[in-house]
Amino acid sequence: MKALYTLLVLFIPFFGFSQAPTSHVVEAFVSDFSPSYLTVNQGDTVYFYGLGQSNAVEVSQQVYEDFGTQSNGGFALYDDGFVVLSQVGTFYYVSTPFAGQGMVGQITVLQSQNLTYVPDDNFELALIDLGYDDVLDNYVLTESINSVTSLSLGCNSYFISLNYLYINNNSISSIDLSSNTLLTYFYCSNNLLANLDLTNNSYLQSLFCFGNQLTTLDLSNNANLESLDVSNNSLYELNLQNGNCQNFVHYVEEEFGENGIISYGNGQLDCILVDDNQCTSNWSSQFIDPQHYFSETCSYGGSDQCDLLIDIVTNDILCSSDNDQFVNPNVQGSVSVNLNSSVNLADVVVEIVNLNNQEIFGSILDSFQIYTQILAPGAYLLNAYLPNTNCFYSEYFNIVDYSLDLSYSTTPSSTIYSFDGSIFFNIISGYPDYDIFVSGPANYFYEATSVNAQFELSGLETGDYFIEITDSLGCGESYQIFLNYNPLTF
Repeated sequence: MKALYTLLVLFIPFFGFSQAPTSHVVEAFVSDFSPSYLTVNQGDTVYFYGLGQSNAVEVSQQVYEDFGTQSNGGFALYDDGFVVLSQVGTFYYVSTPFAGQGMVGQITVLQSQNLTYVPDDNFELALIDLGYDDVLDNYVLTESINSVTSLSLGCNSYFISLNYLYINNNSISSIDLSSNTLLTYFYCSNNLLANLDLTNNSYLQSLFCFGNQLTTLDLSNNANLESLDVSNNSLYELNLQNGNCQNFVHYVEEEFGENGIISYGNGQLDCILVDDNQCTSNWSSQFIDPQHYFSETCSYGGSDQCDLLIDIVTNDILCSSDNDQFVNPNVQGSVSVNLNSSVNLADVVVEIVNLNNQEIFGSILDSFQIYTQILAPGAYLLNAYLPNTNCFYSEYFNIVDYSLDLSYSTTPSSTIYSFDGSIFFNIISGYPDYDIFVSGPANYFYEATSVNAQFELSGLETGDYFIEITDSLGCGESYQIFLNYNPLTF
């Protein structure tokens, strides 16, 4: 049997039980899923990482076997995310861009066992007292508890030092943990929680509460917190200013892997309050929303109903096109910020957040001053506010790269006279469709229109090749590429 923990008072107004589900990870690589065959139990969660260029779209068995792409209306993930598999059966999925190359997978879901594991002896003793169990053996018959909708544990003497609590996948709308000061691990995902007060839970190390209705979450008193998942809530305020950001590490392997933070699926959350925004280098951008950024001075509760007005002028990266689409080439992106106020304002803080890498630029302006910042292509958020006031302004903008750029790699021919070399092209920036003109040795000539961003020229012999590529905006680039051969060795 397990060692008995000391438990404090806990009240759970609505508590449903299920066998604790397990989490699994599927990683998307260049042309396959790993693992591509997975067996899980009913109710398990499968996390998909590495999506972006690839996706994971559920299909029928026939489409799966044909390496097709037609969805059957099931789950579809286009960025990193997860699916909870509650039905028994086999689920087939593909990466629609690469299904033809064999990037497919399947998940077999087995029926859950009839026994539910109870990890805490004190909790099982309470179930015995309430008539749901009769033997202290770490298990309870699922059919004895699967219809329980309400359970009060607030005055039970067994609960005097709770340090682990798992209440995932129920319909809990409120919970009082103020007396459970030794709580260390709390799992409350997929419920109906709109508020969560963890002020008294200073020992808390792991909090997994995704899939609720939380709007604000203050974790400033939780100095031992190391792992956090609050994805898919309705957060617009998140306070992590607890002096412990150095212990948050890039989250890799769900509950049992490295530490970190997951907060995607909170569209109203922009600024995450932290002690030092340099700590964000420990946290992976793939597990947060694009608009999230980290700051020591988030202006929660601010209002844009004031006399603070901002004019933004963006300068995209432009090419010198042959169809007069762009008259004046521009090799650098930038933004100009003009503080245009109807009243005389001073010391207005202006922050520009790169939503791709969380880099922050900024300045302090007075009325009618202009601030210009050179920026790389990407998505940005501008915040401007008067410190110690309720006057706040924010606006999203983008710097677009309209230039044409590409990378390439070569495969040498086997001999100087053979025609088995190749050149692979990857167009990094530009606007389709693309036209290509190639000339090479021995009067080699190739011309095509509407080519893809990635294409390959094969059957080539050794020599110099001259390539000209033009996109739909008229931006063009020319390249000279020498294709080598593999010399004979003796």
